[in-house]
Amino acid sequence: MTTPTTTDAPGHLPGEPVVREWEMSPTDEVLFRAEEAVRRRREAELDELLACLTWCDRFASDPREEPGYVATPGEVLGGEKLVAIAGEGAPLVRDLSLLELGVALSRHPVGVRAMAADALDLRHRLPRTWRHVMDGQAETWVARKVASISRAVPEAGMPVVDAAVAEAITGVSPSRVLEIAEASVILADPDGHRARAAASRAKRYVGLGRADATGMRTLIARLATGDAVYVAAMVDRVADILTVQRAATGLPEQTRDWLRAEAMGWLARPAELMALLVAHGADPATVGEEDNPHPVDEDWITQERRTETSRRGGPAPETEPDPGPEHDTLVPDEVPDDAPVDISAEPDHDTEDEPAEAAVASPLALTEDVLSRLNSAALTRLRPKATLYVHLHESALDGTTGRAGVARIEGHGPLDTTHLATLLRRHDLTVQPVIDNRETHAVDAYEHPAWMRERIFLRSPAEAFPHATRKSRRLDLDHPVPYQPGGPPGQTTTDSQPLSRTTHRARTHLGWTITPTPAGTVWTSPHGLHRLLDTHGRTHHLTDGEATLLIDGQTTTDALIDRALRRLVAGEDDDARPDR
Repeated sequence: MTTPTTTDAPGHLPGEPVVREWEMSPTDEVLFRAEEAVRRRREAELDELLACLTWCDRFASDPREEPGYVATPGEVLGGEKLVAIAGEGAPLVRDLSLLELGVALSRHPVGVRAMAADALDLRHRLPRTWRHVMDGQAETWVARKVASISRAVPEAGMPVVDAAVAEAITGVSPSRVLEIAEASVILADPDGHRARAAASRAKRYVGLGRADATGMRTLIARLATGDAVYVAAMVDRVADILTVQRAATGLPEQTRDWLRAEAMGWLARPAELMALLVAHGADPATVGEEDNPHPVDEDWITQERRTETSRRGGPAPETEPDPGPEHDTLVPDEVPDDAPVDISAEPDHDTEDEPAEAAVASPLALTEDVLSRLNSAALTRLRPKATLYVHLHESALDGTTGRAGVARIEGHGPLDTTHLATLLRRHDLTVQPVIDNRETHAVDAYEHPAWMRERIFLRSPAEAFPHATRKSRRLDLDHPVPYQPGGPPGQTTTDSQPLSRTTHRARTHLGWTITPTPAGTVWTSPHGLHRLLDTHGRTHHLTDGEATLLIDGQTTTDALIDRALRRLVAGEDDDARPDR
């Protein structure tokens, strides 16, 4: 392996490492180096799987059967347990032990559990496929995917899957290998497949993706075919009405996709949607302004024009480009491969099976009395209630930075403060007092009261464990100093940290220690790994010496980062190892 050299070559920043050997190599040698890179990558991925297997072997026994075992308070419910993380026929493993392995591999606790499960399945349930991985002839990620696909297959049926996959994985494209794996799963376990397919068809969900940099999000739902078609038809109908409204008020034309997305937002406001549909009757194009009991909001139209003009830096074009796909949509892990239903077009009612008269009927089967009350009611009272948390730095409000600030909308992501008005448009607002988390509060009870949980979550919305990323208001709250019944008052404070139930159990029963420092929290694992979780939620590797310096207050976060960078550039691997 070549060592990167440092140079001030054109196009690179001074001091930036540049691999000169690649740049100066003949063309055929570049190809040779590329092949070697693939081999090294597969070896590294295999080493990770072997680390998982070795670790699982070390912790495959019941801890209560170990010599000298002494139960600790609460361990019956919260202590380590042997669990089945892989398929039938694979050995069990202590669940909490995987957390320390995840820290060593810089992986999320859920990610390392999945990797360990795949490794166990490959070694014990797919031995022929595993042999190809060991020989470097198969892509690790493909083999892991096969292990995941076949996890529910009973042990007796696994030779069928293993034989089919092992024959294809060394020369067939990954997509075809996965197709072969899926077919062999059906062949090996037909009854189980039918049961899983029935369970999958019964699943319903609505998934909401993360907000992108422009404040847009992706919504995806799985529902019955009839409901899906009707929702699409309603979206089309509202889009037709919006088209007429925009033309009547002089707003620029928009693409059909843009109008359908806007119409989807109306479904979240059923009272206003009802009024819109009633106002426009069966044909949105025939409604005159004098017949509309809910006239168009002229102030909103003016604001919409200004927003579009400002966003584009000039007059709004006639159409907008179609939005690109978002890759962070959150949907359930298992989505069945049902045939897609085409719901992009409005259903055609002019068929022999369904007379055309049905298309001109009123879309709402409401009596005149209901319609009268609807038109006179205060529709704003029918809006749903929601709580929106906006996190702002004080500089974003007082204008000291001289530029627009950034607001973090809880559950949505960052947003330019100038667009907050757009987000909150058409909503009734009740502003709650600002919570200043610079203050520390304490109570005498063991439990954290609701108001204290709220403060802790607003300060630390993510799980406070190395490499963990989970965000939830239902996380456990861990006392930095173990709570002592009958101890001093004020043991429960806003300095408590959110942890998942698994990491909280490990912290309580396995000897994990934490040390708060001005730079963040130093975590030490039962076998001596040190990680710094800084005040921004970033995880840093620490040697024994660095952890001691930080805990004793003899160094800072910046100094530790500088040392890590020097080790990386200089290739000082020995200094990166723990000081043992």
